[in-house]
Amino acid sequence: MSARFGAMLFAAVLALSASVLNVNAADESAKGLNYEQLGADWPGLCQTGLKQSPIDIPSRFLTPYDKPEYEPRFQTLGTAEDSTIFATSTLPHVEMFFDRMSTPMQVTLAADVDGNIFAPLQGLLPGEGKVKRVGIEPAQLHFHAPSEASVDGNLYDGVIHIVNFVKDGESAYCDGLKASGGLGCPAVIGIFLNVDDSIGSSSLSEMFGTDADILVSQAGKENGVKRPGQFDLDSLLPNLGSVATLTGSLTTAPCTEGVFWISLLTPLSVTSKEILQLKQTIIDVEAPDCAGNEGGCNRFSDNNRVTQSLNDRTIRIGNAY
Repeated sequence: MSARFGAMLFAAVLALSASVLNVNAADESAKGLNYEQLGADWPGLCQTGLKQSPIDIPSRFLTPYDKPEYEPRFQTLGTAEDSTIFATSTLPHVEMFFDRMSTPMQVTLAADVDGNIFAPLQGLLPGEGKVKRVGIEPAQLHFHAPSEASVDGNLYDGVIHIVNFVKDGESAYCDGLKASGGLGCPAVIGIFLNVDDSIGSSSLSEMFGTDADILVSQAGKENGVKRPGQFDLDSLLPNLGSVATLTGSLTTAPCTEGVFWISLLTPLSVTSKEILQLKQTIIDVEAPDCAGNEGGCNRFSDNNRVTQSLNDRTIRIGNAY
């Protein structure tokens, strides 16, 4: 994947929409914004939207799916081949783009007969025998530290967001959105990160490998850091258990709505050093004068948007299996 394509793909991911998309306007909307107020000062839909993300997940007040077959199904997240890691200065993030998948992702969502993946969340699926399952495929993953969504009012130390799209040709509903100028149906898998230094290291160290220091030094550079070889995305999965799902939005400006969110409620254990590396990279992008100045720069940037009102949405709980 070329650096130019990587930058274009990131701009597209920032501008995900389940409606008509204006990429240039969306890209422009993020310029000049930062996390100083954790997104509370972002304009437009970020202020006025009624289906915004992230949200707090109240573990005692979740609604089960009407039927087990309506739940998301996880078989494998797949294996990425020759990926590229970027530290972007556009609302600072550390992210990995997948050049190709040597083992495809096999995660499916329930949908109505037209392929509308949001129908199960709203309890609108028709009777037995009319449930359609559609596959999703990954575009990239990125990190926030601390987490964006919270559980019972508590943030985790971080979160991984794996950004996916419903596959072309599997959903008339999503294909129609794409034909209208949008990107189809985005679905984001959120994996909470919980610090536990007793483990020594986690799959995050495997992901960055010996390039962690290089990534920090190259923060904000156009070319990113190539990660040769394979990376098993399943290594990012904790023991699969319950998942919380709902309709939401991008958590970065322009806060476009129409995103299917899947939050794994069991966190992945990571180390404090791994979280610190991510946060150091973020601050190096946001404040270059801090780069390499460990003794004289104590401002480590949080890149999490504050939680938003649930309004009239229903959070469905299911089992990942």
